[in-house]
Amino acid sequence: SQLIANAIHHALRKPAKIPAEYIDKLTHDMAIGDGESVKINLSLKHGLVIDIDDDSQLSSFLSIGDVLLTVNDKVVSKPDFKLQDQFKDKAAKTLTFTYIRFKAFLQEEPKIDDADRRDNFAYRFGVIYLYQSMHFGLVFQGHEGRV
Repeated sequence: SQLIANAIHHALRKPAKIPAEYIDKLTHDMAIGDGESVKINLSLKHGLVIDIDDDSQLSSFLSIGDVLLTVNDKVVSKPDFKLQDQFKDKAAKTLTFTYIRFKAFLQEEPKIDDADRRDNFAYRFGVIYLYQSMHFGLVFQGHEGRV
């Protein structure tokens, strides 16, 4: 949809054609009790979740790398959108979050020759998406001189 295309454009800071089979469009209804305060502890950049604390109540459904599209039909990528404003009213309510998540799969698993495989090692493959302005770190742990 156009909403998804615009959100990806704003989040990645450039137009990008990402095939529909690479993303999931998800919705989550968050019920908030009368007078209940909500720990947001979330950093967004153009709708892209760039950081989320473990104690954030939003971490039960949002993850770093998700692109938040709307909150109660308010478009997140608009310049005047402020997430904290959605929580100011202390009356009981339900907030509906619509977001996309990039799938972590490979169309075709890479081939490893039997000669290159090691006994007692597991091989797992995944996808890592790098977004502009996001930090990326990778830690390799060695065991008996092997990674």
